[in-house]
Amino acid sequence: MKKLLITAITITSSAIVLSACTTESAYKNLENQKPVQQAITASTPAPTATPAPTPTPPKLIPKGESGTIGSFELKVLKNTATNKVDKKTTDNQFILIDIELKNVGKKPETMMDGNFVLIDDKDRQYKANSLDILPWSGEYKMLSYDPINPDLKKSGTIAFEIPADVTRFGLAVRDNMFDFGGAKYIFFEVQS
Repeated sequence: MKKLLITAITITSSAIVLSACTTESAYKNLENQKPVQQAITASTPAPTATPAPTPTPPKLIPKGESGTIGSFELKVLKNTATNKVDKKTTDNQFILIDIELKNVGKKPETMMDGNFVLIDDKDRQYKANSLDILPWSGEYKMLSYDPINPDLKKSGTIAFEIPADVTRFGLAVRDNMFDFGGAKYIFFEVQS
């Protein structure tokens, strides 16, 4: 029993250290892609003396359509903006995004909050925080940290807290929860 406790503490400590060390590098790779801001503002050219070549904005997958990243096929079903979830309230807004996942790979895989980043039209990035925002039971179903077996689907809600004045945003989903500079992303249109 003592060995099991020591092992659990060691694993938990390692996970905390890894997540603290990777936060900045995780967002730098995404920052370089400037996904949502480019897609949202692509139709409004910036005034310049000489036209500069405009990079092609990444494709924003519409709500209800599927996109594939890694071993998962994802679909954003709906999103809700509110300032109250169960008994938790905020002066900002909670963005609740209902998604459906299907494991299209050949082995069990896990998708967690760390795979999701909300990006507004000013290129600000927001980390998912479902464990803190959503209640453990009730109308919202958190994505659990349990692996999803091949060819099985799971639905759940990803939760973010963002400023009250943000109305235009998209959802970035990466192929793993740690981005050391080489993660791949897909982008969903989910603005309120």
